[in-house]
Amino acid sequence: QGRSYWQTDTHWAPMGLLAIAERIAQEAGLPPATIEAVASDLAARLTVKGDFVGDLGRKLSPPRGEPRQVLPPHPGTRVHENGVGHDFTQPVNDGRLILVESPRAVSDRILLIFGDSYLFHGLDILSRFFRRILFTRTRFFHEEMVEAARPHLVVSQMAERYMASAVSDLSAPPFWLIPWLLGRSQKMDLETALAFTRALSSGRVFDPASLRIAVPAPAAEGPVHPPEPGSPS
Repeated sequence: QGRSYWQTDTHWAPMGLLAIAERIAQEAGLPPATIEAVASDLAARLTVKGDFVGDLGRKLSPPRGEPRQVLPPHPGTRVHENGVGHDFTQPVNDGRLILVESPRAVSDRILLIFGDSYLFHGLDILSRFFRRILFTRTRFFHEEMVEAARPHLVVSQMAERYMASAVSDLSAPPFWLIPWLLGRSQKMDLETALAFTRALSSGRVFDPASLRIAVPAPAAEGPVHPPEPGSPS
């Protein structure tokens, strides 16, 4: 139904992301009719807004761009991060954790992703299918995160270029320690810490009163998380 990859960037274009999201939803056992309805609605509302110069186009002189294709954002999602953002000055961006809560999703399924920027760009599309998404920027399969999140589906996704040097999962550090091992401490407010606690408590019901925590009032629905700097939307 359209170009899967950008011409000037190595990542999936919107239609490629939509195809990947459909496949993941299928693996999660969502009804085919439901998946088709969501995908068709999104594809019909694809628009072109301005120009886009991707990670390949920036390497050319002069830089080369292309029309920026945009899918409509999913309203009502709540996004929380551990404060480890994308940083072009760092050799690796491992340790980033993103929680997407989507009360308007078409299922109550929980999705856990071990991946990189490819599926990072697909979180908004996936939020239409999954009530909760936990995205971990890592090259490993972390058993402790599976136990903590209790997901219905786990997806391990890695760009081929990262496979040039592979390390066994037996050598994986605990995911929560990766930022500190890389010298990139986590930063989050109380609301974010509570959201991660509820999502990663292995099914237990966390009572903030047990730690004498004053629970803040629910915040207004925030915007969908913006893309990484310099990357396609």
